[in-house]
Amino acid sequence: GLALGWAVGALALHVALTRRWSPPFLRYASAGFDALMTTALLVLLDGPKSPLVTVLFLLVAASALRLDLRLVWTATILAVCSYAFVCGHARWMRPEWSVPRPQQITVAIALLCAGLLAGQAVRQALRLARDYADRVSPEESR
Repeated sequence: GLALGWAVGALALHVALTRRWSPPFLRYASAGFDALMTTALLVLLDGPKSPLVTVLFLLVAASALRLDLRLVWTATILAVCSYAFVCGHARWMRPEWSVPRPQQITVAIALLCAGLLAGQAVRQALRLARDYADRVSPEESR
C-alpha cells in the first residue's frame, strides 16, 4: 500500500510537471511528501537499523537539483526530523529496533553535512551560471 501511494504521488507530480504546472510550493510539497513516505517506510521496516535510512540522504541530494537553496535547507530539516521521528518510534514502540545514541548522532550530523554540501553545490552552480551569463552577453554574440 505504501509503495502504491508513493507511486501515485510520483505520477501526480509527473503529470503536473509535464503539463508545465509548477507553482513555487510544488517543490516543497514534493520534498515533504518524499520525507513523509520515507518516514513511513522506515517505521514499517527496521526503523533506524534499516539500510533504507540512506534514502534520507538521497532526499537531501535530490533537492540540490532544483538549484534552490531554501529547498535544500527544507529537505535537510525534513530528513533530520524524519530520522529523529524514526529513532523516537524505535525507542518507545519497538525497543528491539533501537540503535545506540552515538550512531543516532552520527547519522544526524551526516545528514546535516549532506545538506551543507548540497547547499554549497547550489551556491557554486548559481555562481557559475551568473559568471557564464556575464561572459556571454548579447553584445559579444554579434
